[in-house]
Amino acid sequence: MRQAEAFGALLHAICKDAKGDRNRDKLLRPLMEIGTVAVDGGRVTAIVTPWHPLRLAAIANKTTQVASLLRHLLTADEVFFGDPPLFFKELEQELSHPSYPEIALGWHGTKPELLSLTDHHLDYSLHEAPVINNDGFDDTNESPAETSALIVD
Repeated sequence: MRQAEAFGALLHAICKDAKGDRNRDKLLRPLMEIGTVAVDGGRVTAIVTPWHPLRLAAIANKTTQVASLLRHLLTADEVFFGDPPLFFKELEQELSHPSYPEIALGWHGTKPELLSLTDHHLDYSLHEAPVINNDGFDDTNESPAETSALIVD
């Protein structure tokens, strides 16, 4: 978690001390693009990779939490669960979802655009604009499988 705090402190210092468009373009933008890959064509879209600084911090945090849980399960005299299948199902869902970042910056020329997480596979995540535009590029990436599974359950 120290890496995420250091990265956040660096971004804060640049935003505070390096004012102006040129500084923002030459200092802040490259830092915000670490571990983020822009998708060419259509509207502004980005893929956040497993080596994004906040994603690395999330992986480390999840690993620490799972290690702590396993240590407790293996060393405790008694372990009580209200509903073990539900607990482990929720734990599996939580671990399969990439935690950070939920939002990312995409760039339309020199103009930043806020993107939110829309889909993920393993530790890669797709980030798209959270609003619909009337420019014809609003293809959706939503899969009906998740909603169908909820209806079947």
